[in-house]
Amino acid sequence: MRTPDTVLLIFYFGLMVGVGVYFARYMKTLDLYFVGGKKLPWWLGGVSFLMSFVSALSIVVYAAMGYTYGLVSVTLYAVSVPACLITSALFARRWHRAGVSTPVEFLERRFSVGLRQVFAWSGIPLKVIDEGLKIIAVGLFVSKGLGMSLTAAILVTGIVIIVYTALGGLWAVFITDFIQFVLVTAAVLLLLPLSLGEAGGIRSFVARAPEGFFHPFHAPYTGFYLLGFVLLVSLSMSGNWSLVQRFYAARSEKDARRVGWSAAVLFLLLPPVWIFAGMAARVWLPGNWAEHNDPQYVYAEISR
Repeated sequence: MRTPDTVLLIFYFGLMVGVGVYFARYMKTLDLYFVGGKKLPWWLGGVSFLMSFVSALSIVVYAAMGYTYGLVSVTLYAVSVPACLITSALFARRWHRAGVSTPVEFLERRFSVGLRQVFAWSGIPLKVIDEGLKIIAVGLFVSKGLGMSLTAAILVTGIVIIVYTALGGLWAVFITDFIQFVLVTAAVLLLLPLSLGEAGGIRSFVARAPEGFFHPFHAPYTGFYLLGFVLLVSLSMSGNWSLVQRFYAARSEKDARRVGWSAAVLFLLLPPVWIFAGMAARVWLPGNWAEHNDPQYVYAEISR
């Protein structure tokens, strides 16, 4: 990576920390820290919902799936649209109406302190794994871009995320999510035509793609599998602590639903863009690339 690119990446990490430092001065109450004072605009909530669910992990994994399996990866990600609509219709207003600062607080009110403790402590290992995978995904990009070890990239990324989140609370998360959304959208919209260009254009890409590459369904991803996947993603969205925060941090019950509706639209439009870029890379990356490199690096390789 050239020096200007390195400086830009360092500036980005500095900006993330700066957002946390800025909002730290306003975090005077637990309500502001955990719920943002319930003043979250629905459009910002929708963007934050998308970015909290997507993360770099989704970009890395689904671009790799597109590279390996083809169009079925778009089909699999598309289940997030009905899942988001179901979650918004059934649970958005209810989460807002609960009037809680954290999801486990609801468990204490509805059941007991003991059950709250059980869910809080039992949820830690899963969150460590989930967030750890997301940090690893970001580390893949940083490692590939800066030419540093993956371990060092993961440490730097993890420290930056912890710092701005711990300092600035939920508002720091909302704003950094929006900044990242703008950057990610610009990047994926740029990389798709570039990847298609390297493939020789759409016609060349279609002609050179492996047989069955554009089938939206194939074993083991059958219709029955997709129905089960919709149910699984719906349950995940409706009970995921970081996602439901966007519902009860909204300004009103109506806005809570709008958070979900806007997120569903973004799920429909954005993910196919980076998946198609990964699919196009199948025909222009060197033939031996996949043999000597993990397909999980494919989007970082496209970016490089």
